[in-house]
Amino acid sequence: MFRNYLIIALRNLKRQKTFSAINILGLAIGLATCILIVLYIQDELSFDSWHAKGDRIYRVMRETKAGGQSNYLPDTSGALAGALERDFPEVEKAVRVWIDFIDVSLGEKEFPLSICIADPEIFAIFDFPFVRGNLETAFLNPNAIAITESAAKRLFGDEDPIGKTITSESKHHGGERTITAIIEDVPRNSTLSRYGETDYIDYIGTGSFSSEGAKYLWEDWIPTDGWRPVNTYVLLREGADPKALSAKFPELIDRYMGAEIARTNAYHLQPLNRIYLYSRQDYNLDWYGDIDRVYQFGAIAVLVLAIGCINFTNLTTAQSARRAHEVGLRKVSGAYRSQLMGQFLGESVLTAMVALVLALSAVELVLPEFNAFFYKQIELNLSSDPLLVISLIGIAVFVGLLAGVYPAFFLSAYEPTETLKGAFRTGSRGQWIRKGLVVVQFAISITLIASTGAIYQQLDYIKNKHLGLNMEQMVLMPIFVLDQETKLDPGKKLAARYATVKQAFLAHPNALEATAYRWRVGWSGGIIRTIRAEGHEGTDWRMPLLEVDEDYLDVFQIELVEGRKFDPIAFPTDTSKAFIINETAVARLGWDDPIGKSFEWVDRERNRKGTVVGVVKDFHSGPLQEEIGPVALTLRHQQFYSLGVRVKAEGMEETLAFFEKTWKRFAPAEQPFDYLMWDQQFEYMYSAEQRAQVLTLLSSGMAILLACMGLFGLAAFTVEQRVKEIGVRKVLGASVSNIVILVSRTFAIMVLIANLFAWPVVYFAMRSWLEGFAYRTDLSWWIFVLSGAVALAIALFTVSFHALRAALSNPVEALRHE
Repeated sequence: MFRNYLIIALRNLKRQKTFSAINILGLAIGLATCILIVLYIQDELSFDSWHAKGDRIYRVMRETKAGGQSNYLPDTSGALAGALERDFPEVEKAVRVWIDFIDVSLGEKEFPLSICIADPEIFAIFDFPFVRGNLETAFLNPNAIAITESAAKRLFGDEDPIGKTITSESKHHGGERTITAIIEDVPRNSTLSRYGETDYIDYIGTGSFSSEGAKYLWEDWIPTDGWRPVNTYVLLREGADPKALSAKFPELIDRYMGAEIARTNAYHLQPLNRIYLYSRQDYNLDWYGDIDRVYQFGAIAVLVLAIGCINFTNLTTAQSARRAHEVGLRKVSGAYRSQLMGQFLGESVLTAMVALVLALSAVELVLPEFNAFFYKQIELNLSSDPLLVISLIGIAVFVGLLAGVYPAFFLSAYEPTETLKGAFRTGSRGQWIRKGLVVVQFAISITLIASTGAIYQQLDYIKNKHLGLNMEQMVLMPIFVLDQETKLDPGKKLAARYATVKQAFLAHPNALEATAYRWRVGWSGGIIRTIRAEGHEGTDWRMPLLEVDEDYLDVFQIELVEGRKFDPIAFPTDTSKAFIINETAVARLGWDDPIGKSFEWVDRERNRKGTVVGVVKDFHSGPLQEEIGPVALTLRHQQFYSLGVRVKAEGMEETLAFFEKTWKRFAPAEQPFDYLMWDQQFEYMYSAEQRAQVLTLLSSGMAILLACMGLFGLAAFTVEQRVKEIGVRKVLGASVSNIVILVSRTFAIMVLIANLFAWPVVYFAMRSWLEGFAYRTDLSWWIFVLSGAVALAIALFTVSFHALRAALSNPVEALRHE
């Protein structure tokens, strides 16, 4: 019986070539889109899932409270891990982790590496399998390291790295390191990285610091603001309650750092499995992925696949009259309805399986570009992943059943007496269902088109919004001077000779002005510092602090509203005792006359107490997802992160060539010339939103294509069913335009109705998305009208082929048998 059903299904596919091709291609496009997005979602959900004890691993988050606001970071005091393990029986293990980037030398060669300095407990908490060596013997020497397989290959090729020595060129982790073990490469879907960066760990060490500052950070409590490179992770005992443990943390802070610190600081436990996707929701950190984006992409996959299924359902039921005679004969021959349903469902599943083969081929074809765009390394390994194969077959079977269940039910219900006499009529109910499904298709398509328009409008608004500073024609060059004492520090020479370097860049006639600063403009709001201000004695405020040179306000054209700018020549104390704040800071502090007010930056290493010398208009020092908050600026003449030079628009290629030549005069050879224009920085800052826009746009295109494919087939069937009516109308004098309008009108009405359903969905969905931006545009009316107009135009263009063919046909051919 199965063989018979298969033969019949293949014959039907062959007999109805056009409709079969539309069905298969439609399902293939829907499945390919769905598979790509599912692979993306699977990759997002897989982060940190490879640790066997992952459900008991937590990262400690530090909350700092000041001025009624809270700021969250995973940076903690180095002494915290030991205290947690020592004082709380709920903690089975605790580990300090310090991720850093360094250069290592091997003979005359130098290699940049990402390293992880941690307690040996890291191997008891996380899963880092040893390829050679073991935990018991690998770290007996404090200078010993375990290197990953790929790093060993990069450094030593096919040589055996065990016992070999490399030299670490770092202020904090410098010195000779002996390789005593090889571990498997750390999976790329790991959040053990610095501030969410995607560099993989190249080696793990367990100590041996080369500076007193590093030892302090690693071993002591840090009661005030300052750099905290250490993250703390804990492994809780089976059955331990993380909420009950967190409730004990205030007592711990009070015990080790005092009541004053306990009043403004708190610790929280973040589950390992929430770090990557939920850090934005839990702690307002944008370093990782976003669960909301996963839901959005998942919804798009379901919608596109739904359109493919609707195509199949619509076209199959539309062709029901062609198979009515077959159903009648089978019923007369003794076939049960359940057997007929089984046959039709089998045909649907077969169609879906053929579509799956095409979809997988398409996925393999576009996957490299998909990975490049989304910064992924997704692979479709069917031969090595039987679970994936079973899942894909399951999806295809489900899609086949879902798309075919209504046509099967519809076809198997025909009465043989009617169908064999030729008195069969499809009925108005079937027509209304088909029309309803077309409306759903276009409602989905219009929703995706309008969403794309709304995302574009918001990104365009952000790009063109006045930031309170001028970024036009700025060449932004990263210096990244973090450790001036480091032998191979990328920006050492630039920092040491900053004034000379600045004048060298300005020597080109196209270079207009230059400034240096610690944090990227418009990207980072600066490092959050503890501030103490006059009139608020006993209260600590948390405020971003921007460290800049004296030309910063002029170059970026930030408006001064009160007081003066930095001027270290006329006021030598500006280098250590002057602050400029923005209007929001003045308002938050409640000052009527801020000039001359005492202002103190509290820091363990660089306490700076001075006065406010100026007030500037509010400007965006961070991304536009965040509201403008209070900001303070202070003067700095070393350790800049970025250099900005404003240039003329003409002769850009020549100007950049001069900059590169100038760069090479001062920068070490191992630091190549690199720069960003504002447009490039904008694209990087809002890359997640732009990727969402492109995915929505492509999905819109797929949705419209699928809807039009279905409409093309449905229009062909409609014209075929009305061929005699059209012939009669032409005989009675109907013009070509009359016939085209007759055929197209019904489809146009369906698209217009689809707009009525789509527009409210778009309005509420995009309003919700826009709420993620502190500064956002309003949804324009043209987005709704344009999306509807595009869908209508495409629909009419699709239908017009069949409408014109019917209008230009000879009525004699339609009426010759009447």
